[in-house]
Amino acid sequence: MRNSRDPDRGPTLSTAGPNQSETAARRRASWTAYLVLGASLLVTLAATWHVADNVHTAERLGFERLLQKTRDEIEERMKTYIAFLRATRGLFGAAQLVTRQDFRTFIDAAELQGTYPGIQGVGVGRRIFGKDKDTLVAAMRNEIPDFRVWPEGQRDEYEPVIYLEPQDSRNRIAIGYDMFSEPVRRSAMERARDTGLPASTDRITLVYEIEPGKQAGFIIYVSRYRRGMPTETVGDRRAALEGFVYASFRADDLLHGIFGGEKRPGVSYQVFAGPEPKPEALLHRSDPDAPDAGTAGLKGRTSFEIGRAHV
Repeated sequence: MRNSRDPDRGPTLSTAGPNQSETAARRRASWTAYLVLGASLLVTLAATWHVADNVHTAERLGFERLLQKTRDEIEERMKTYIAFLRATRGLFGAAQLVTRQDFRTFIDAAELQGTYPGIQGVGVGRRIFGKDKDTLVAAMRNEIPDFRVWPEGQRDEYEPVIYLEPQDSRNRIAIGYDMFSEPVRRSAMERARDTGLPASTDRITLVYEIEPGKQAGFIIYVSRYRRGMPTETVGDRRAALEGFVYASFRADDLLHGIFGGEKRPGVSYQVFAGPEPKPEALLHRSDPDAPDAGTAGLKGRTSFEIGRAHV
């Protein structure tokens, strides 16, 4: 495990300006960037180049800079989101009891859509064991009369969503959902629990994606531990786990939020969840009509994870 450091910011695209980009496009030198979000959110960079004979060195250097800039922009935004999740965890660490209204006030003050565009919601999961489920349901029904833990079934451990903001029509669907019942979410939560570090799911379909126009999504989890309990070892952290705070993302909304209406002439990029650019891991494609990896031209691939030991 390597030590943390801040990545150097890549310069803006200056070597391959708009005219060069247009020329390159006319010569069919398609530029395709593959950005791979690793499942644990730690950042690494590995770029390989397959350059067509008619692509000039200046264009290649410009593309490398643009790929680095694109990576840096996504990475910096994700660091910001993780910092906010840690601050949210701090809310629970500073108070013996955080009520639903306390949590709502905290999230409202953050002005999510303006300050953290791309986050669909910030939620809280509570760890409960099978014997305690009925007690939790009864307590939650004092505030939410139809609260239930779902999907149905007896399990040794549950991680239902108890708070989720903002309370829009999408997010209300997820209240009571047992995130631990789904293998991809559970894997990420177990990593967050055992390491004490942020962990992300692979590509998933968020539970509120029930309408046409579904987007790929992912969730970042940060563990909450009981106040005053030791967390030095994995065993300590497992025993002290109280639950999680998390942020859910719709991938297209997230990437549009990062890049807005910014145009990158002649360049397309794809973002994947996981170490390889596999179709089933695709989160976002900037241009649905852009060529795939097998097309001749200039291609780059960068993979990164955020929030662990190496950046």
